[in-house]
Amino acid sequence: MPYSASATTQHPRKMPRAAMAWSNATAICGLVEKQHGYGPRKAHDDNDYTYRHLKGYNRDPARSVPALQYLLPRHHATVSDDGMVAIAGRHYYDALLSFWHGRPIDVRVSRHDRSSVYVYLDGAILCQAQEAGEATGNDFPHL
Repeated sequence: MPYSASATTQHPRKMPRAAMAWSNATAICGLVEKQHGYGPRKAHDDNDYTYRHLKGYNRDPARSVPALQYLLPRHHATVSDDGMVAIAGRHYYDALLSFWHGRPIDVRVSRHDRSSVYVYLDGAILCQAQEAGEATGNDFPHL
């Protein structure tokens, strides 16, 4: 009987290795948490909360080394009339964006800090926009 995959699932042999490894790691973390009440993901979240006051702990490396911003995933967007940028259901704002409404831009989102994004216009950095409010809709995919 031939395999028929739906639009949202892929056959394991057709799934990229990185995606399959991430899927397996997520499943294992969930299983350990269910069986023992703790696991790697919970330990990571607890450490983030405990050490949040320390300068540099879990800090975005792109803030320390700006050249790393070019390695972040790039999303194409357009500045809205009110100077906001919408990426994956989140809205970001910077006062400088209000001067560029309607222009196509590139946005780079960090894996470490999704509350701010780096905004590029014609390949040069324009600003670092901050999240304007709560996320609505889908969150960022795991990168």
